[in-house]
Order: sequence, then structure tokens, then C-alpha cells
Amino acid sequence: MKNNSLSIFSLLLCLFSFSMLIQADTPLEKKMDQMNKAYKELSKSLKNPVEGNKNNYQKLAEQIRDLMKESGKLSPEKTEMIPADQRAAFIEGYQKAVNQSVATLDSLIQAIQASNWSEAQKLIALLKQHQKEGHQEYRAERP
Repeated sequence: MKNNSLSIFSLLLCLFSFSMLIQADTPLEKKMDQMNKAYKELSKSLKNPVEGNKNNYQKLAEQIRDLMKESGKLSPEKTEMIPADQRAAFIEGYQKAVNQSVATLDSLIQAIQASNWSEAQKLIALLKQHQKEGHQEYRAERP
């Protein structure tokens, strides 16, 4: 029985250690997590926007934009997996994608300021598309 308990404990310790490795966030992943939380809140709010909450929506969009700008200064983890002679082009493509999202966020902020909710909803959907495409191209596969 003692050997079984020791084996189970060893297995749990290994699983915990492995899960900690998987969850080891890079600075970019931390920024992306923050953006994702703000995006989800904003996206949900813009489904049925309330004029009185316009300042909150604008703050969320500005927070996402600022985090996106900061993310553009970082390199995706996948960069190290790219052959050295292709890294510059990879990083350039990443920064171009970030700048495209920043421009979309600037437009979203303007739409929110103007209470143009239909445009804001289109732009939030476009941001989701940017996220999906960006993750496919620049995010490293996780085990």
C-alpha cells in the first residue's frame, strides 16, 4: 500500500510540474491574456450597448490598443522556431499584423466615441478575425 501511495504521489508531482511548464507565461502571453479578458468584456458589452457605458467601452478599447502596442515590441515565442534567415521577415509580418490591429482599435475607439454601435460591432468582429489569423501564423503550438 505504501508503494502505491508513493507512486500516486510521484505521478501527481510529475503532472503538477508538467502543468506548471505548460502554464509558464512569456511576457507576450501575459499581455495577450490581459487583452483577451478586456476583449471578451468589450465584445459582450457591445452586443447590446448602453449609451451611459460609452466611457467604459472606450477605456476597454484603449486598454486593448495599448496592450497591443506593447505586444508589438515583443517577439512571439515561435520566433525561435523559425530558421534564422527567415526571422526578420517573420518579425516584420508580426509587427505588421499588430499595427493592423492597432489601426482597427483606433477605428473602434472612434466608433464608440461617435456612438456608432453597428460600426463598433463590425470592428470588434474584425478584431476577432485578426486574433484568429495572428494566432495561426505567430503563436507557437503547445503540447
